[in-house]
Amino acid sequence: MAAVDDLKALDELIADPNVRAGSKGLYKNKSYTLAQLVTERAKVAKQVEQEETAATTARTTAAREAAAEAKTAKVTQKELNREIRAARGELETAQGNLNIAIDRGGDVAAAQKVLGEAFRKLQQLNPQDKMLEGVSVPTVSRGGAAREGGMEASTAPIMGAADIRAKEQAALNQQTDPDSVRVVSTKTIERNGYTIKVETMSDGAVKETTLGKVGEVTPTPTGGGTGGTKTGKAKTGTDTVTAQAATDWEATFRQTFPSRAWILDEVDRTKYPQLFTLLKKAHDEKYYTTPEGQQRFLAELEAVDYYKELAVSGKVRDIKAVVGDLGFESTDFGRFVNQAINFGWSGDRLKQETYKEVFRRNPDGTYANPTAVARTTKGADYLSVGNIAKAYFNTASDAGIESVLTGSITNEDFARQQREIAKTRYGHLSNLIDQGVTLEDLSASYKSAAAKLLELDPNTIDMSQAQYEVALAYGGENGQKRTMTTGEWERLLRTDSRYGWEKTENAKDEARSLATNIAQAFGRIL
Repeated sequence: MAAVDDLKALDELIADPNVRAGSKGLYKNKSYTLAQLVTERAKVAKQVEQEETAATTARTTAAREAAAEAKTAKVTQKELNREIRAARGELETAQGNLNIAIDRGGDVAAAQKVLGEAFRKLQQLNPQDKMLEGVSVPTVSRGGAAREGGMEASTAPIMGAADIRAKEQAALNQQTDPDSVRVVSTKTIERNGYTIKVETMSDGAVKETTLGKVGEVTPTPTGGGTGGTKTGKAKTGTDTVTAQAATDWEATFRQTFPSRAWILDEVDRTKYPQLFTLLKKAHDEKYYTTPEGQQRFLAELEAVDYYKELAVSGKVRDIKAVVGDLGFESTDFGRFVNQAINFGWSGDRLKQETYKEVFRRNPDGTYANPTAVARTTKGADYLSVGNIAKAYFNTASDAGIESVLTGSITNEDFARQQREIAKTRYGHLSNLIDQGVTLEDLSASYKSAAAKLLELDPNTIDMSQAQYEVALAYGGENGQKRTMTTGEWERLLRTDSRYGWEKTENAKDEARSLATNIAQAFGRIL
C-alpha cells in the first residue's frame, strides 16, 4: 500500500533531529518545514485509514458471502431424499382428497389449490419425478356426478382458475340438500396439552374442535365400553360433546418429563422407531410411577437408536469443545444437538449458536446456564477476545465479549472499538494506534528493560498500571504527553522507590563497584 510507505517516510522525516532543529525535509522531491510535514502526515494517515477500512469491509463482505454460499451448499442428498418422500406423500393425499371432494360435492376449489401446491412442491424438489406424470385431475360435468371408468381427466396436472371455478360450481350444483353432509366418524386426540375432537364428514372434510385442556374434561363411566374406557362431558360454546378421558401415553410423557416433551414434536417417528417404542413401553409398564422407574426409563432412553446417533455426531464433539459435558442446566442437551443437526449449524455458526444458549438469560436477568457461563469464561475463545482489549490497556466488559462470541459483532469491529477507547487516553499515540500498533507493542521494550533492571519476570509486569504506563504517557514540555526515552525510563526505575531497584542484586553490585572505585581513587590520591 503506497500510502503506508508515504506515512513511514514522513515519520522518519519528522523524527529527524535536523528537521526538528529547523532544517527542511525533502519529501517527494519537495522541501517541507516540520509543521508542513506534520500537516502532510495527517492527510496521509487519513488516507491510510480509509484504505484499511475499505480493505476490512471488502474482507468482511467476502467472508459473509462465502459463509452464505457454504450454508446453501449444506443440503445433503439424504435430506433432499427425505423431503422428496414427504412431498410425494402430500401429493398422493391431495389427489385423493380432490377425488373425494368431486365425488361427494365437497370444496373442490380448496382441494384443487392444495393439489396444486403439493404438485409444485414436488416439482421444485425433483422436476423429473415419475409421480408427477401420474397426477390427473378428474372433472365433473355440469349435468351430474363424475363418471367412474370413463370419466374425463385433464391432460395437465394443475388446473387453471376458470377450470377450478367450473368444477366448484358443478359440485355445488349436485348439492340439492345442504344438510345432507353428516358426521361419519368421531374421535378425540390430545395435542400440546389440549383435548381435541376430530370429526370426519360425509363429504371427506375433517373438522377439529378444541374441548379444553387435558384434565379439565371431567370423565364419567360408561357401560359396555372396552377396557375401562371413560367418557366425559365438555362444553364448547352452547354445544355439549362427548370426549375420551386422557389416557394417551404421549400426554403422560409430556406431564412427567416436560423438558423432553420436544421429542414428540421434533423427532421423526418413522426414522427412530426404537425411541417411540420405548416411550410407549414406559407408559404401559408404569415406569413413571416411581423414582426408580423414572431413572430406569432415562437410562434406557440414552441407549435407543436416536440418542446413539446423536452421541456419534460430530456436533456433540464440537459443542462439548465449547461448554463441556454438563454445560447446560436449563437446556436439554439432546434437543440442542438435534437442532444443530436439523439446521445444519457448523463451524463458526455452530459456535455462535452454542454461545447464544450459554449466555441466555432468565426474565430476571440471571444466566439460565451458569455452569456453562463459568466454564466459558475460562475458555480460549473468551480469553482471546479479552486479550484484544488488554492489548490496548483496556478491560473488556462481559457484554462486549458475549457480543463477539455470539456473532453480534466481529473481532475486527471489537478491535476497532478498543482502538478508539485507547485513543481517548493516549491521544499523542493516535497515529500509531490507527496504524494497528497496540499499546502492548509500544510498551514491550520498556517492559523488557524494567524486567532486566528490577530482576522481575516480564509476565509479572503490567504496563497498563499507573507506575509503568508513565513510560508511554510522560509529561513532557508544555504539558504535552510523550513517550520516555530509554535513558529517562531507566533513570526513573533506579531513582523512584516505588520500583524497589535498590533492593535488587543489580543495585548491590553497583554499590559494591562504586565503593571499590572510590577506595581505589583515594588510594591513588594518598
